[in-house]
Amino acid sequence: IFGRAIKNEYIALGTFASVFGGAFLATRGRKKEGPPPTLVEQVKATVTSGDR
Repeated sequence: IFGRAIKNEYIALGTFASVFGGAFLATRGRKKEGPPPTLVEQVKATVTSGDR
């Protein structure tokens, strides 16, 4: 870089860091949410039994 020699160790470390860092960033993320509640579950959640 800029006409200077780079040690092989630095090239290897940079390669490992970019590969493993890229794999880490690619595999993380939001977890999938469960399926939406069924109609019966939605009704049960919104309707009260009358007991207070």
